Parts: sequence; C-alpha cells; structure tokens
Amino acid sequence: ARQLNTRFAHDQSFLPFRFFVAGGQEAFFLGLVYFHAVADGESVVNLLKNIVDSYLGAGDAAGFELHPPPYDGILFRDPGLLVKKLLSMAAQLRTLRRARRPPCRDLNDMGNAVLFFSLAPGELLAMLQAAKAWDVTLNDLFLALLLKSLARLRPAPPPGSRRTRLAIGCIVNLRKELGLAGRRVFGLFLGSFVVTCEPRAELSLRELAQDVRQQTARIKANRL
Repeated sequence: ARQLNTRFAHDQSFLPFRFFVAGGQEAFFLGLVYFHAVADGESVVNLLKNIVDSYLGAGDAAGFELHPPPYDGILFRDPGLLVKKLLSMAAQLRTLRRARRPPCRDLNDMGNAVLFFSLAPGELLAMLQAAKAWDVTLNDLFLALLLKSLARLRPAPPPGSRRTRLAIGCIVNLRKELGLAGRRVFGLFLGSFVVTCEPRAELSLRELAQDVRQQTARIKANRL
C-alpha cells in the first residue's frame, strides 16, 4: 500500500516503473508499481511472469510485442458500432449532468489513496451465491456495493439541485475485442463504462444490483 501511494518522481527523466521487494522469512515478493498510461494489468502480469521465468532460467526476454500499432480503429471498422457508440455517448453525457460532483480538496493533488482489505472465503462464497440467486454478475454486485457505500458518505445535495445521482466507472479489458487474446502484447488495451443510480435509503442491495445489471447487460449487448 505504501508503494502504491508513493508518487512517481518527475523532476528528472520520468521512469514509469518502480520495482520493490517485500521480504519474508524464507522467500520474498517482487512487486511492480507502474504508471497506468504505459500499460494495462495483463501486460504487467506477463512482464512479472517473464522476470520470474528468467530468474529461474526458463524465460524468453524477447517474447513481447512492445506497443504495437494502435488498435483504436475498432469503431471505424464497424460503422454500426460507431453509430451506437456516438448515440450512447450523447445519452451518457445527459446522465452524467445529473450526477454528483464531489468537491476536490486540492485540484493539483494527483496522489493516490489505496487501501487493501480481504474477504474471507465464506464471505466471497456468500457473495457468489447471492449474485447467482439475484441473476447478476459478481462485478454487478461489487458495483452495487460501491454505490451503496458512496451513498452513505455523500453529503445531501443542495435544495433544487439537478445533480442527485451517483455515478461510478468500471475498467474493461478489450483484448478479446481487438483480437489480442492470448498474444503477448505489451501496451494499454482498456475501455470503460459508467453505471449510475438514484440513491434511496429504501432501495435494497438486491434491487440496486439488479438495476446495475440492467445497465451492464445493455452495455455488453451493444458492445459499448
């Protein structure tokens, strides 16, 4: 957590990677903090695996395609998808104009604030069972829990405010969409989507998760 929350030094040549070691009694963990604009999580996982393989004498250090030509043209290769995306962006902008905008304490503070916690096996199993019973995905349930948590923390909106909704974003791995699944490509291949809700105290977690599911199902069905 300390390494993730430590800023990258940028007073000299910018290095977007910071390796660190967490020692143990008979072993150690090798960690890597990276500037997210450089690579996605799958790239970094493959890089760390490559380092471990090389350390054990079984690696192929030249086994990556480094930042291949951009794959941003997926929308332009599918005119129907492009139209759906443009229409959805207009609708999303209208929705976000009704979402709360929490005040920033310092607009120039680009620091992170990461805190780890763990779910016990029984807790995770209970979440999986609830998601199956409610016909939602585990990710839908996590998003609903996050919305519930934010609703408890947010201050009351000013009287007459149009910004009463809560909105959160979710990152998506696009490698399958781009035909990169299974390839050892190092780069950034991510998309995102946004879900919103009108927080109400009487809204149960199940109802909120199912509302989130309606939004994510539409996003997936339309490849947005």
